[in-house]
Amino acid sequence: MALETVKHMSNPPKPAPVFLSIVIPTFRREALLAPLLHALDAQISSLQSPVEVILVDNSPEGSAAQIGRPPFIRYVHEPRPGVAQARNRGVNESAGSHVVFLDDDETPFPGWLAAFEAAAMRGAAVCFGAIEP
Repeated sequence: MALETVKHMSNPPKPAPVFLSIVIPTFRREALLAPLLHALDAQISSLQSPVEVILVDNSPEGSAAQIGRPPFIRYVHEPRPGVAQARNRGVNESAGSHVVFLDDDETPFPGWLAAFEAAAMRGAAVCFGAIEP
């Protein structure tokens, strides 16, 4: 019995495949989205895992509906006010095994998304990244 236990511990099961859903809540900050989406585009292409990006427009009038978006962005309108409503809508719309939140006024550093992917592949359930103003 002990030998089987040791054997099992030396051959841990492979983690489930990783599929990242990046949820970006936005509220009337269309001018900030272009650099953020450009930075994400550069990072997504270097990953091994599939990625979806969900832009959740939280303005009642849907102010981000008409901005130019790369084809990898899925637009969702959530008119109920509040960032919690927008984040929850993004999670409900996501298909990924792991959800990554990114605010509309942030631009990810190079390697940011790869670090989340690596942590998810190691089996992490929750990760947090540093935020620099």
